[in-house]
Amino acid sequence: MRRPLDMNEELKVLARSDAKSAGLKRYFTGEPCIHGHLSERLVSTRQCIACKRADADRLKESGYFIDYRSAHREFAKTYHKKWRTDNKSLIIQKRLDGRDDSLVQRAEYREKNRDKIRQHYHNNKGLYVSYVRKRQAAKINRSLCGYDEEIKEIYVQARKLTEKLAACVDTDDPEQIIMHVDHIIPLQGREVSGLHVPWNLQIISASDNRSKGNRIE
Repeated sequence: MRRPLDMNEELKVLARSDAKSAGLKRYFTGEPCIHGHLSERLVSTRQCIACKRADADRLKESGYFIDYRSAHREFAKTYHKKWRTDNKSLIIQKRLDGRDDSLVQRAEYREKNRDKIRQHYHNNKGLYVSYVRKRQAAKINRSLCGYDEEIKEIYVQARKLTEKLAACVDTDDPEQIIMHVDHIIPLQGREVSGLHVPWNLQIISASDNRSKGNRIE
């Protein structure tokens, strides 16, 4: 998202050479451009930022971008498909980095808003029940006959482990000692869905389960 222009913002005069040496993308001369804009300029082209945005707004109003996309739709599809194929490792790494950042942000949000989240649950119990029923229905559709006892035993083990940890571990975070039975391949994954069978179940802590979410790890 582009930064809005703030005419009241005090900009520091900076030469283009100094900005380029510092690795900056913009510089400010303190003098208006030929169109009278007192604005920053691009280091790469020396173009006034205000002029650049005015040009973009005019093109947008004229419908240029819509016409261009329509005329080059097939080219764009082919180009992006080739780029994704040639840069698979880069895409994967960016997704992993983004996932790590997302997990940290979610953990920080939960920590700061525990009361708010708890209140939301109490005010929307019907909504949460619908989520549980949907997951239960998915389990039924994803179950195989003959494994009920083995599956029950895994849940019993998780419960016993929770009780054991609660008795011997002193922690301020109960999610570290509450054990969940997690589906290694989620029942309702975005790309592939797993089965509700013993070999697709694992016992992990509640915090790890919430961090994992509906993903394969």
